[in-house]
Amino acid sequence: MRTILFSIVLLTGCIFSQTVTAGSTYLVIDDISLAKYRSPEPASNSKPKPETADRIQVNLNDTGWGEAIERPASGSYPSSEINGFKLTAAALITGRRIAMDRQSNGGSIEFPTLKSIEEIDIYANVGTDGNTFALQEYRRGSWNTIETIPGVKAGVTMHTVKNLGKTSPVKLRIANTSGGTIYIYRIVTRTPEDVNNLTLLTSSIEEGGICYYNLTKNISLKYNKTLVAGSGSIDLNGTAIPVSACTFKGDTVLIPVDLVASPSGNTAYTLTVPAGTFVESGNTGNQNAVFTLNFYTYKTVSVPSGYTSLIDVAYLDDDPAQNRMDIYFPEKPEKPVPVIINIHGGGWNHGEKESQTGYSVYFSMGFAIANVEYRMTPQATAPAAVEDIRCAMMYLVNNAEGLNIDPKKIVLQGGSAGAHLAMAAAYLDHDHKFNPKCLPDKEYDIIAVINKFGPAKLDDFMFYPSLATWLGHYAGDVAFVKSISPYYLVNSQSAPTYIIHGDADPVVPYSQSELMAGVLEQNRVKHKFTTVPGGGHGRFPDQYNTQMNEEIKLFLQEILSENTSLSPVKEKNFP
Repeated sequence: MRTILFSIVLLTGCIFSQTVTAGSTYLVIDDISLAKYRSPEPASNSKPKPETADRIQVNLNDTGWGEAIERPASGSYPSSEINGFKLTAAALITGRRIAMDRQSNGGSIEFPTLKSIEEIDIYANVGTDGNTFALQEYRRGSWNTIETIPGVKAGVTMHTVKNLGKTSPVKLRIANTSGGTIYIYRIVTRTPEDVNNLTLLTSSIEEGGICYYNLTKNISLKYNKTLVAGSGSIDLNGTAIPVSACTFKGDTVLIPVDLVASPSGNTAYTLTVPAGTFVESGNTGNQNAVFTLNFYTYKTVSVPSGYTSLIDVAYLDDDPAQNRMDIYFPEKPEKPVPVIINIHGGGWNHGEKESQTGYSVYFSMGFAIANVEYRMTPQATAPAAVEDIRCAMMYLVNNAEGLNIDPKKIVLQGGSAGAHLAMAAAYLDHDHKFNPKCLPDKEYDIIAVINKFGPAKLDDFMFYPSLATWLGHYAGDVAFVKSISPYYLVNSQSAPTYIIHGDADPVVPYSQSELMAGVLEQNRVKHKFTTVPGGGHGRFPDQYNTQMNEEIKLFLQEILSENTSLSPVKEKNFP
């Protein structure tokens, strides 16, 4: 009897699990491990034998797998062959996943012929409860269903089919068996030998992956069996980690690491686990094979001389893992300096402050920087993120003297969802309804907001799934939605605002910034609205990023100068 297992998979910005099998040879396509094809020359009087693969390990997040396209309309999906896989009415689309068109249009992904298979993991998103897909085998001239896999609307889910028992060459495919689109993110197969041996299944850091030094305290390795310590030690860039220092939890081992990072670029690491370091519990003869992992720590902020760096400062105790910020400030300024409060984006449900490292424009102006982490959907729904940004700001106000910050010169900036939070926190101004536990002990002023393609009028943005999820039980509360919408918070005393947005943004409609500029104009709030022609959701071409930085610098210099006229700065597009 075959067994199907389900588990939810969270795909985050920089760290993905990697499926690994030791003791085999692979053809590597970037970070994709596809079993090496063997195709011996046939005798002249025999038919060519089909190419066969030992196993398949495909992570579609890897850019080397192919060039992604925008998702076609149903009925117009192309068919193609990529890296030995035949895509029928299916395509690799933006977001790094294969979309299979509905069953009536024949959406499927056909694998290279496998020499054998015992188990398969399929990472999929079915989109809607009730949608299904099937694992099928080609035999006797037709495709036959091995297992129909019911989907659950729960993001990306790993579906494991066990006990396949195929010990001779087999042709398999994944077929859409529903009326909606099915998305496939990763495919991993295991041979009977893989299942019987102590085999590494996943690593918390993928081969060639990037992690953040301050957030990565352990590297987690998951095997297919319960394991215990064997003998020897693990090597990390020449430093020995005794196996006795590892933590064993059933089929998973946590290897403690002490990583560093550099502002000059990503720092390379190699982790080597010798054979026999781990053994199967109750079967010491079943030992791990040697495993080597190459990865990097992400570069840190390049801080100028004369600045102090405070990393992971706790500004609130509601959630120590999320209520952190990094503060960079000049040690001996002539007078207290303005501060930029930076808020990363990520749809209110993902992202890390550590991904934000470009502050050279502000350092050149002598500003202090506060880079804020906050609670997102996995930790808390609205209005937690707004509360957090407000509390981070109040921490800076209340500790301004020790940080050499001028609390009357605060600037908030963010991109995407981070821009929404920056605007909301700024336009709330001295209204403390969302931060009653974090009140200021001195006067402060918010002098500017930098809005990079952020949602402003949330009641017009409810089509965005992660917004509705973040709002939680408030999603249907119009009054609440308006209470955290920057569009409705603006008044004549609101902070001057710089806006930049691409007019072809596929995520946050350009109209959101048009509305924001309009309400600023109506209230005669100083502002500048810059359009990037053909620009998407950030990631603008270098020339536009350069001009944006120059415009932001001039905008802030004007605000800081003696001439602080409230006359609006009209929209000016890039030439």
